[in-house]
Amino acid sequence: MAATTPSNGTRRGRVGRGCALAAAVGLVLIGGCGLAAHLYDRHWEKKVEAKLAEYRAAGQPVTWAEVLAARQSIPPEENSALVFLEAFKQLAPPDGQCQERLVYGFSRKWTGGARHPEEVRRLIEAHLDANDAALDKIREAAVLPDGAYPLDPTQDPMSVDMDYLSALMDAVRLCNIEAVYHAEAADPQQATKSLVQGRRTLASIGEGTTPVEGLVRNRGGGLWLDAAQHTLELCQVPADGLRALRAEMAQGEAQLSLELVFRGVRSGGLYRFSGVAAPEVPWSSPEGYVWRLHGLIPGWRHRDALFYCSVLDRAAEINRLPLRERYAEAVRLGTEVQEKTQGSPIKYLFLDFCLRSMEWLFRLQVEAHAALRVGDAALAVERWRLAHGRWPESLDELVPDLLEEVPDDPFCEEKIQYRQTADGVIVYSVGPDGQDDNGTPEEETTDDRYDVRFRLLDPELRGARTLTFREEVMDSGLSLEALEEAGYTEEKLRALGLSEDDIRELGWR
Repeated sequence: MAATTPSNGTRRGRVGRGCALAAAVGLVLIGGCGLAAHLYDRHWEKKVEAKLAEYRAAGQPVTWAEVLAARQSIPPEENSALVFLEAFKQLAPPDGQCQERLVYGFSRKWTGGARHPEEVRRLIEAHLDANDAALDKIREAAVLPDGAYPLDPTQDPMSVDMDYLSALMDAVRLCNIEAVYHAEAADPQQATKSLVQGRRTLASIGEGTTPVEGLVRNRGGGLWLDAAQHTLELCQVPADGLRALRAEMAQGEAQLSLELVFRGVRSGGLYRFSGVAAPEVPWSSPEGYVWRLHGLIPGWRHRDALFYCSVLDRAAEINRLPLRERYAEAVRLGTEVQEKTQGSPIKYLFLDFCLRSMEWLFRLQVEAHAALRVGDAALAVERWRLAHGRWPESLDELVPDLLEEVPDDPFCEEKIQYRQTADGVIVYSVGPDGQDDNGTPEEETTDDRYDVRFRLLDPELRGARTLTFREEVMDSGLSLEALEEAGYTEEKLRALGLSEDDIRELGWR
């Protein structure tokens, strides 16, 4: 019997059934993979939800809106923040680079008790006169209850607009300039009032909720301590003024916690992780490509969020450690995380920024604590000298009348240091390197080998010398071009004591 050959129609039917079966299997596999990916993603999403619920149960804000609501609410009546904002609007900067350099020249940390020359004092007087209205508002705000600076809750928290911070720094500088101006005129009471106003301007930030607020608070605190030291180089502040300044330092140290900053950073990162900001990033940009890939791969975004939260939880724990342990522990955490995330930039999208800020913030925080402790002890030394007519032999002599105990140095296992010099005394911390450099300040070194110090002059040296205009100009870094734009022609510079060599050097700058 002859074999039968399947017809073309039969073969096509079998192929069609096979393709349909393959397609069905493929669809089932694709659906299964999609379901598995969804379940996997949902598994990690539930872990994130549980973590956020844990924060909320502990009374911690999670969203950016919750962080803003946790800031000290602004009462309807007048408060310091609202009035400071009005003061900031009236600030008048120095006229041009030349005046700015000469007016702000007082900020050099050590002038050996020398006053400004008359030419520069005239510039400072004009600057203070131009800021009469701003200073009146600052004085008004400094005695009001604390408020809080409003932030726009609709803005991306990673780039929130805080223009008030630059104006706040200008206000602190203005108060510092006024303090030194009064100290040069041998008016310590007015100098002290100006310093208190500057410190309260800075204190209006509170603990802050963003890294930028934390950085400005620490930077402004350093400028304020420079002004306090410069004031005491020029005059003798009476005991009641020293008590007032020490009270401001105590308040400043109480505001140095980073807890709210870490919560603000965490909420900003979670805002980005939620994908709210993703549509704002163009596909065509490298960031847009990475961002969307980061969101498409199952589980990655949620695992990234959990890791991000765990790192900031560790940072919050470090913030509660003894001061001596914080900076070293922050460096250790940074090393651990970098080792874990190395080579996986897509998995850990925001940690690079977070780690850089965190380590720097801890260093600045501990250094700010050291500076305030050193400054407070130095003012206690000054009070002891006023009472006894000589410098103490050691800080132990101040305990318990002026110090409860000699403060710990937050950068080592010792107490802060004190020593007498040929022209006075210095109180100092060994600084971030942990090495005693005999009180060498940062501006006198070319590396990180410096100490955090506060220096006091013998009373007969305070304000005993006036800088020459040449010294001010040559130290300011100004160029001849900038001086000429401000009206200081070569002829006028010669009349004010500059030599031909000086003018030639200015021309090279």
